[in-house]
Amino acid sequence: MKIRKVKPNIERSNSLLKTSEKTLNFIKGHRITTENAGIILGNYYESLIEMLHSYSFKKGFNIQDHLSFTEFISKEFNSKEYSKIFDKYRKLRNGLIYYGKEIHKEIVLKGIEEIKELIEFIKNKL
Repeated sequence: MKIRKVKPNIERSNSLLKTSEKTLNFIKGHRITTENAGIILGNYYESLIEMLHSYSFKKGFNIQDHLSFTEFISKEFNSKEYSKIFDKYRKLRNGLIYYGKEIHKEIVLKGIEEIKELIEFIKNKL
């Protein structure tokens, strides 16, 4: 696990929160099609990562890779469920980015709902 304890950085946290919200606002306006489903899911995932970084910097943690967020979510929020949700979409996003795998529209629609729920949960912890 690549998590370092650092001095809390509220300015960076607030900046990442704004970036996450801008990303969400941008993708809200797009209709999901079979051609763009993976791109849309990737953007929701990026917004989630930005939200997680916002939270971690506010609490004084520097998380250096996406895999470490899986354990961080489990421990910090005492939630195996959210940890599993995060890891599922981390793997799907990696398949898209690194292996060119396609994701069915139905999976994307479910993923968007789960990611949005996780984003709201984290945002409420900020």
